[in-house]
Amino acid sequence: MLDILNAFAHSQIIHKNPVFNSDDKTKQIYFNCLRKYIESTPYKNDRFVKEQFKIYSMILRVNNIKDYSSVNPNQLGDIKYLIPFDLVAILGYKRKFLSSLQMKFTIYKMLNDFELDISNQMINTMIHTMIGEKSSWNRILKYSKLKQYQKYLNFVMNNCKFARRRPFKIMITATMSAGKSSLINAIVGKNICKSQNLACTNKIHKIISKPYEDKFIYKSDYEIYLNANQYDILNDNSDNSSNDIIISTYFNSVLKEKRTIIYDSPGVNFSGNENHKILSQDMIEENDYDLLIYVMNATQLSTNDEYEHLKYVLKNINKKKIIFVINKIDLLDEDKENCNDIVNSQIKYLENIGFKNPVVMPISAIAAYLSKSLSDKKDLKRSDLTKIYALYDKLESLNLSSYYKKYFSDIKILENNDDEIKQLLKLSGLEYLEKYIAKRCN
Repeated sequence: MLDILNAFAHSQIIHKNPVFNSDDKTKQIYFNCLRKYIESTPYKNDRFVKEQFKIYSMILRVNNIKDYSSVNPNQLGDIKYLIPFDLVAILGYKRKFLSSLQMKFTIYKMLNDFELDISNQMINTMIHTMIGEKSSWNRILKYSKLKQYQKYLNFVMNNCKFARRRPFKIMITATMSAGKSSLINAIVGKNICKSQNLACTNKIHKIISKPYEDKFIYKSDYEIYLNANQYDILNDNSDNSSNDIIISTYFNSVLKEKRTIIYDSPGVNFSGNENHKILSQDMIEENDYDLLIYVMNATQLSTNDEYEHLKYVLKNINKKKIIFVINKIDLLDEDKENCNDIVNSQIKYLENIGFKNPVVMPISAIAAYLSKSLSDKKDLKRSDLTKIYALYDKLESLNLSSYYKKYFSDIKILENNDDEIKQLLKLSGLEYLEKYIAKRCN
């Protein structure tokens, strides 16, 4: 499991490699060389490695059939010096291997094939570079044969550095229909969780952030998909007997530079399957997260199920780790209900249960998701525009900003008055929530 969590924290960057702009023959030789050296390691049959080769083959538009008869790295010119770094891009999640004698042997073999006379010191520098030492990266970037490829090597370096950071782990819990999946979709900025008022899954979904937007979504669900389509993402594999599904993508969020893992647990009050509740409670008790976000439905506050789950949370976790999110604030009737009054009433409710000084943040996840998913589109459908303007008017009337300015005055959000779609993100409250989480990450 740990290997996959590390592997999925890497973005695909082969399209940034200068070989991407080479002729077809050069691409094929490069691909075959890379494959040959990786197959000299113990990981040639690793499922993640096999899927990586499919992606490399697709991006470079080369033949994925094993054929080493024409492999000659010296036909590649100086681009051959990038092969060891693509080896790291593929095997970077095998940290122990990168510092092993086997890795050193693989590097020696490469350099021998390159017909170079490189000192042991430079070989050691390359090894230390691959296990993430910053000073070694700086020396490598000054190496005469690699100076011209600094831009690509920086992508490799930042990819590796990102994956080596300690992740900030966020668990999200709620009773059914609170909008937990909608909140995750809004944070990520992509439709990766089913958003329905029913029990969508009996698994723990672990959503991992990546350092770059590569247009690929990974999924590990019995099988490994490194180019998962919408069906793959939203539907569970019935052959998966484990409790975990792992998804990885770039977060379109203030959190994009943070190494983040979001744990999406099943709703705890689904009467059709007691295992949903057990899974969520086990995860809460394990306490393997830095922050718990408890999501509540603005239209269904203070229910019996809510009360029972809140009492359970109060008993089992560190109270300083909790943020309470009131979602679906856009469904309130602005003529009859006052947002500030509802939030303050819920704060008192939480305090009566036993939570001291609870952090409560009202949001509209659906408005935030629309803002993020549509902000860069040029030709919007009339139906999308209708939704945007309706939500804009509703949230402007509810005036969440006044609540945040009063109780979260240290969080500064830029105005986008000339762009209603981007301004909707602020009106939704999500931008305040994301910035609050980002501070906790630090």
